[in-house]
Amino acid sequence: MRAAIDIGRRDVEAVFLSCTALRCSGIIDAVEATIGKPVVTSNQALAWDALRKAGETQSVPGAGRLWMH
Repeated sequence: MRAAIDIGRRDVEAVFLSCTALRCSGIIDAVEATIGKPVVTSNQALAWDALRKAGETQSVPGAGRLWMH
């Protein structure tokens, strides 16, 4: 979490956490709230894309900005 916040405070548009072995779902909202920028993980993006392709468009509160669209 500290690393994501440190990176997010830099001149970046978003933070991408690419390792599929990291459990990040529990910190996405907190990091986004702290840095004011989107945070996306590779597992989160894969699940989001698969559900959208299956026709599911419901928002998932608490799962980060990606899931609110």
